[in-house]
Amino acid sequence: MVNQLKKVKKMNNQGVATIKLSESEIQLVLNSLRMSISTLVPCVDSGEWKVPYEQLEKDFVNILKQLREYKRGVQNDQTTESTIDQEPQHCETCD
Repeated sequence: MVNQLKKVKKMNNQGVATIKLSESEIQLVLNSLRMSISTLVPCVDSGEWKVPYEQLEKDFVNILKQLREYKRGVQNDQTTESTIDQEPQHCETCD
């Protein structure tokens, strides 16, 4: 466990890049990560090599969830706005 924490700390000292990906591209990255993680490699440090890939997978899953929630919110806002625009401001027969 301590060894894993050291690796995480080393990873935190690295630079950050902003990359634009579509929802389908994020899904492709997730599929690739899942295939890599599921690979069995005999005699390689008891599977510790998978730790950064598993963390990356969790990060991409969270990004995908946030993207879908955002899209859902935008669609709901647009539906509400279009409904409001269609309602009459006043009724001439009632006034």
